[in-house]
Amino acid sequence: MHPKELQIESYHYHLPEKSIAVYPLENRDESKLLFFKNGKVNHLSFKELSAALPNNSLLILNDTKVFHARLFFKKETGGMIEIFCLNPHFPSSHAEIFESNTECVWQCYVGNAKKWKQGPLSINFEFEGKQHTCLAELEEKLEDSYLVKFSWDAPNLSFLQLTEILGKLPIPPYLNRASEASDEHRYQSVFADKIGSVAAPTASLHFTPSVFENLAKKEIESCKLTLHVGAGTFKPVTSKTIDGHQMHHESIEVSFETLKKIEQQLMKGLPVVCVGTTAMRSLESIYWHGYLLQQKNADLKHIQIKQWTAYEAPTATPALEMVQLLLKEMQSQGLKSIKGTTGILIAPGYQFRIANALVTNFHQPQSTLLLLIAAITGDNWRYIYQEALNKQYRFLSYGDSSLLWIDQC
Repeated sequence: MHPKELQIESYHYHLPEKSIAVYPLENRDESKLLFFKNGKVNHLSFKELSAALPNNSLLILNDTKVFHARLFFKKETGGMIEIFCLNPHFPSSHAEIFESNTECVWQCYVGNAKKWKQGPLSINFEFEGKQHTCLAELEEKLEDSYLVKFSWDAPNLSFLQLTEILGKLPIPPYLNRASEASDEHRYQSVFADKIGSVAAPTASLHFTPSVFENLAKKEIESCKLTLHVGAGTFKPVTSKTIDGHQMHHESIEVSFETLKKIEQQLMKGLPVVCVGTTAMRSLESIYWHGYLLQQKNADLKHIQIKQWTAYEAPTATPALEMVQLLLKEMQSQGLKSIKGTTGILIAPGYQFRIANALVTNFHQPQSTLLLLIAAITGDNWRYIYQEALNKQYRFLSYGDSSLLWIDQC
């Protein structure tokens, strides 16, 4: 069956409200770790991750960092308008737009948009001992969002600094609470570096320096790529079949050094383990970028993987050949990294090309993230999730973790 024909109701399970972790554990690595391989489940602590992985495994980490994407403006009448920054308006990149110091344009969600009929919204703030004003203006209505132009009268202030002053950290909506001071630290991984996400890659939240020290003792290394997580990660599947669901596209960047490490791992036939669904989607997108490049249907510098690319362009070409093709072309063009977007949908029926396993949290019913889990574990996903519920695992972003080995490996 083609994934387009999958019925989303087949991926439903009952998630009790009491099983949703509204707050994180005080110590990141004290979360539970469900271990799944060859149809069997074992229960560990995340501190024991190194014991659950073979020597010389390679972890793929997403080093994105969440920014204060939620901005609140008051109308003259007193009504509140929330503007949620999603993505920089093309052609700006995240790095470029955060450095803007007078104005910039973002694709945004707008709360109470019907009440924002015309004219700019303004908010006053203090910077370097002086009063300043930030304006927000609607530029264009998109299919499910808006283009909003921001401008401010403090030329020494970057847009990133502006969001730090005016914005709020966008913790997941299903937590049903406002962000708190503790979230500033706990809703970022210890290796978060590249600013640009509106949601954390939550599988990363369990890692600590101690966990990395234990991994190093088994010669388990890691390398990093970047996928800036968009709000679409929380987008529910509302269509009856997956064919009617539109995947969100997210910015991705992969360095030459990371690809080189992946090449070495593949040459040795050693495990490649993704930390989080975002890392998994990024890693598999690398393969398909190589395929499109091989078919003369892609620009090396710009990754652009669409929702159904992997299903419309089947290939048996080994992953190593694809990675080596990318490395060769990057070297010839003097590129240190390749960038672009991916909207890849990984669902049952997908054949994994590079990844062998996934470290991930427990996801919402009838979500594309759960479809990815089912692609890894087959029908065992129900058994795994019921085991987690029976053992009182904590679910979703601040919840416990799992290590899932791909059935087809």
